[in-house]
Amino acid sequence: MSIIISIFIFSVIVIIHEFGHFIAAKKNNVMVEEFAIGMGPKIFSVKKGETIYSLRLFPIGGFCQMLGEDSVNSSERSFGNKSVLQKIIIVSAGAAMNFLLAFIIFIFLVAFSGTSTPRVNKVFDGYPAKKVGILPGDYIRSVNGNKINIAQDLSFYISDSGDKEIELGIKRDGKLLNFLITPVKSEDGRYILGFEKDIVSGLFAKIDGVRKINLIEIFLNAFFMILFYIKLTFIGLFRLLSFKLSISEMSGPIGIVKIIGDTYNLSIAAGFIYALESIANFMAILSANIGIFNLLPIPALDGGRLFFLLIEAFRRKPINVEKEGFVHLVGFIILMIFAVIIAVSDIIKII
Repeated sequence: MSIIISIFIFSVIVIIHEFGHFIAAKKNNVMVEEFAIGMGPKIFSVKKGETIYSLRLFPIGGFCQMLGEDSVNSSERSFGNKSVLQKIIIVSAGAAMNFLLAFIIFIFLVAFSGTSTPRVNKVFDGYPAKKVGILPGDYIRSVNGNKINIAQDLSFYISDSGDKEIELGIKRDGKLLNFLITPVKSEDGRYILGFEKDIVSGLFAKIDGVRKINLIEIFLNAFFMILFYIKLTFIGLFRLLSFKLSISEMSGPIGIVKIIGDTYNLSIAAGFIYALESIANFMAILSANIGIFNLLPIPALDGGRLFFLLIEAFRRKPINVEKEGFVHLVGFIILMIFAVIIAVSDIIKII
């Protein structure tokens, strides 16, 4: 089941991403030669109009092949003959669609299920929050100077601090207060402060004694969720490059399949709706992560192409297509080597 769900999730994310490139190319009068889902040998293909639509063997990845994308072509409908702005729009449209997909999923999840907030609902006796004077109704605005927009921000910074002292910025009765507090480890291994976050009900959920979320809060929450996972991606990348995060702590497609399987197995016990929400939430997170990862200035990725386009805009002169293509080829080879290393790491962890 986990493999089927994983293929579905990856396929939806890839289709949405490539559809972004496809629509942007069409809107800017660029000829799309092939729109493919999957990689490797073709399983099925059909030509409609000027474009070949194909399904390929390996259900990971896909592409939108445009005329003149990797070679010189004199046609006015060639990608290379469009303005720098048009090319930037086309290249960045894939990631934009990934963010849009994540945003829409988060909207539905919050609208139907509700969410928790950084507002304190209840303080427990014997824990740090009670000892330093945190009260019900306090709104957590910052942790160590980092702004708190949603409950996920708060949970991350508390967990990330471990057992080190942190500074909480709290809004109480219109006043801003600061508290120094040290998290403690709970029985299940989490670092906590000892208070319960406030909960708001979804528009279509009925929970006695809990206020319903409004439309503005739904859209803001979905927006800040996107920002949260973009931030986590950059934090993870920085820690990897600074050797504070090892490759064994990362997951590739194989590891993600296992995570999806574990998520499904744990959530299905609580019911089909809960499992569906858990899988949808994971899809949104993965879509946002793929969106930001694709925009990194790495050759062979959309971000690598955007980097060259920015150079072209600065130079006011196109970069040699063959030379750029060679850089992307080298980048692709390096990415494949990295992917193999991650895959081996995932297999080892599973075994």
